Amino acid sequence: MRVLQILFLTIGLVIFGNILGRVSAQNSSNSNTNSNRYSANLDANGLPVRNISNTATKANTVSPSSNDDEYEYNFGEFPTILKIVSMERTVEFPKNGALQVQIIEEVGKPFTIRFNREDETIAQFVMRNPNGGYVREYFHSAIDPKVRFQIIKTEGIPSPLIHLMMVQPGGSDYGFWSVLFGEVNGKIKQLTPPTTQFSWEGGVQIGNLGKGNGTGIAVWNSIWGDGESHYAEHLYEVEIYNFNKKLGKFVKTKTHKTKQKHETPAQALESLGLSFYKDAARDFPEFLEYRENF
Repeated sequence: MRVLQILFLTIGLVIFGNILGRVSAQNSSNSNTNSNRYSANLDANGLPVRNISNTATKANTVSPSSNDDEYEYNFGEFPTILKIVSMERTVEFPKNGALQVQIIEEVGKPFTIRFNREDETIAQFVMRNPNGGYVREYFHSAIDPKVRFQIIKTEGIPSPLIHLMMVQPGGSDYGFWSVLFGEVNGKIKQLTPPTTQFSWEGGVQIGNLGKGNGTGIAVWNSIWGDGESHYAEHLYEVEIYNFNKKLGKFVKTKTHKTKQKHETPAQALESLGLSFYKDAARDFPEFLEYRENF
């Protein structure tokens, strides 16, 4: 009897050991699978890979690379992006030749535009607005742009021009800042003053401004008078900027103001004989949602 008991106990221990071994192997397999699944979303440096897609602007879009100067991550349970090169295009300038033009968007800081030749930075501009705003407050996603640029070629002014457009969403209105960069005497410069800003009811036109205004920039804004509701009839003001070759930049040369209040910018511009203006902000498909009513 004692022999049988010992035999049964031994068999039971062997079976129990086999069960524990299978469970341990299964857990190890699951762990490796999860680890491989997570690693599949990491780059060579162990950082999460996030592709940026933006075919609308035909930009050379990039994902975060291993260069700390181009991106930053906040690591936690869910790593979030803090800084990124959100757009990059190669632009050919008369004297500087081919330069890579980059936009850097960083949470909590003003936007930056950078001009590179291979690994050398030729020029860089941090877009600080003296009136506040135009700061990347957060990243809803890596494809949530608040700044973009386009290349413009127009006779009578330096060419090519880089037209940088920034937007700062608000509760009942949106702020926009239109800035031009170009090459003057072999140097890349910001050619427009910080006053080329407008609201939801404003706009900007670049190029031929018609008889008496020449080639340049027109920026219009509504004037919110005392006692007027936000979305109502307003007076409008249009500022004309022409390129001054001696100073190497655009300077304000004229200001037009409507005599009567108007409900829309189109009506206001038409009353000034400027109905041919085309809002260049609408050339940026990423920002059309902020221009839907005007």
